[in-house]
Amino acid sequence: MKKLIISIIIAGFLLLPTSAHALKAFAFIRMEGGSPQIDQTVTPYYGFAFVGRIGVWGAYIISGTRAQLLALNALPEVVGVCFVSNGDTERWPELNDTINPAARTKINTFLINRGFDFQIPVEWTNKQVLLKTFRYFNVDYTLHGTDICEP
Repeated sequence: MKKLIISIIIAGFLLLPTSAHALKAFAFIRMEGGSPQIDQTVTPYYGFAFVGRIGVWGAYIISGTRAQLLALNALPEVVGVCFVSNGDTERWPELNDTINPAARTKINTFLINRGFDFQIPVEWTNKQVLLKTFRYFNVDYTLHGTDICEP
């Protein structure tokens, strides 16, 4: 069963955008001292921006390659919300897409396990999910308030 769930989660994120530049992921990650609790020697990424916290969990924007973000999302201490790229004519066009079913399941499980009585509806976009969930971590969160520079 565990392998099936991991396979579904990984398969769901194979739809990551492709880009010559670093991609970004919005995620909830176990934290330590404000930083993601991830061993970068084992699972590297370019950088992160901290958005807010709930207990030992932080909301972050993480940057890295497609392979790095897939590896991060597969970790048990990471709950990926969505992945974005800088589009040719629009910043983060993936926010307009409907939430990936695997991501939605992982987010809803995270919310249930922390006592929230809200579940992400099937038809919500990544933007709706991101704004709703990140505001649990930081009530003042906006999409344009935090970002990471590409390497």
